[in-house]
Amino acid sequence: MLLRGLKIKTIESLANGIPVIGAYEAFRGMPVDKKTSLPFIAVASESAFLHAIEALCSDRKYLEEMQACCDLYLDEYFSEKMYSEFWRRVKL
Repeated sequence: MLLRGLKIKTIESLANGIPVIGAYEAFRGMPVDKKTSLPFIAVASESAFLHAIEALCSDRKYLEEMQACCDLYLDEYFSEKMYSEFWRRVKL
């Protein structure tokens, strides 16, 4: 069986202003737009995971930028306004 959809723990972390580092699977179903900065880092290996953690922990400005991206990303893709416009177009 093929499972689809997003991972709710990822959304919960972002809603709390916590950038997420994880395997690509953790971000399945998450919209990605080249114009929008992402509040998450997808990694393919343990060493890349460790490097991403080190980068966030050692660079306060980078961490703050990622935290700011959390709100912007959620407003863009998961806001009440976005969904109300979607359902209005669908007319359900």
